[in-house]
This record gives sequence, structure tokens and C-alpha cells, in this order.
Amino acid sequence: MPGTSYPRDRPIAQALLSRLLPRLFALGATGFVSYEDLIANRGAPAAWSTPEVRLALLEASAPDDRSGTILIGRSSGAQIVTRFACQYPVAAVICLGYPFRHPDHRHEPDRTRHLCRLTTPTLIIQGLRDVYGGLDEALDHDLSPQVRLHFVDAGHTFRLPGEAWTALADTAAAFVRDRLTPVPFHGLAFDEAFYRARHPDIAAAIDAGRVASGADHFRRSGQAEGRVFRLVPPNP
Repeated sequence: MPGTSYPRDRPIAQALLSRLLPRLFALGATGFVSYEDLIANRGAPAAWSTPEVRLALLEASAPDDRSGTILIGRSSGAQIVTRFACQYPVAAVICLGYPFRHPDHRHEPDRTRHLCRLTTPTLIIQGLRDVYGGLDEALDHDLSPQVRLHFVDAGHTFRLPGEAWTALADTAAAFVRDRLTPVPFHGLAFDEAFYRARHPDIAAAIDAGRVASGADHFRRSGQAEGRVFRLVPPNP
């Protein structure tokens, strides 16, 4: 999901995607849908004009099963994909240059309020000199334990040499790999009934269709949250 400078900032996203996508496919990714694909499918050539329109476009285009979906957002697009992940959990989120604040404004809580509620593993790649929030600004916010900040010596336009983009792709791929590796159950079955009973909020999320199962929740976020679980011998 691009920022409001799209399509002028398209080369920034392409610099990362050209290196990151082969790494994600090597991890088992089976497809990629670009923002241009979303626009073409929905017939919305000006869909980048407002955050609300772009969020609605993403909501209308997302698959029913999002357990393997990875969202990538640039600038204001990063705000949109993290807002989406708060409402519709996905596998992981990668942000490039998060707009923590507008350069002409001192405090805009609506830009970041939702970041403390994220349960999706989220990597924010941020320039140390980003006018939308460098090191000091980025660290001055309440972030979910699922959010990892990775800083690079750059501004918001990410003028980086090729080797730096390759390093960022390695970092992002490692983030995805480390957080999506399934928990090994070693022949035992995940006790869904126990997990639901111990965690009523997860049971409600499963019943509402926001989470596929207790095992799915535990793999994606429950383990990092320290949720109590139990393994049992599988039914014969």
C-alpha cells in the first residue's frame, strides 16, 4: 500500500519489493498482489487520494482467509495497513517510513493510537532523519510488543545504495521467517477446548470469525503474549 505521494514514490517501494519478494517466495509465499492490481480489479484509478478510500479498497480486496497474508505499506500506506491489521488480523505487517506525525504538526494521536493494540507481528523500518518521525519521535510512542522498530540512516525518501536495500530485504525476510515459523507440537495435538476456556477473549474472536482457531492464534501471537496452552495426545 503506497503513500499519498503515489505514484511519485513508487521507486522506493520497488527498491524493497524487488529484493524482498524473492525471499518471501523462498519462505513459501504463493502470490503477490500489487497496489496497481487492487486498483485495476476495483476500477478505482484515484484510490490513493484519501486514507479512507484506500482502507476501504483494502477491506474489499482482502481474502477471507488472511492467515498467510503479509501486508506491506509505505508512508501513509503504512498507517492504513496497520489500521487494517487491528481490525482484521493478518500474518505480518511490514512498514516503510511510518508517518508518526506531520512535519508541520506537533501532536496527532490519531496517527499512532492504534499501534498499541496491534496483535500482528509488525516491522517498522524507519529513517533516523525521517521528517515524519525519526529516532526520538518513533520511540516516544506506546507500541504493542508485537511491533519492532528497525532504524536506517536515511530520511523519509530512503535514498539508499543498493546494498542497503538488500540488507533491509534480508532484515524483513528474517522478521517474517522468525515470526511465522510454526510451533513444533512433536506429534501432540493442540488442546483447543482448553485454550478457549482459559482465554475467553480468544474464544469470542474464534466464534466471530476473526481468528481461525486457538492453535492459529497461538502460533501467530499467543506464544509471544505468553498465553497458557496445553498439548494432548491426538485422537486415535
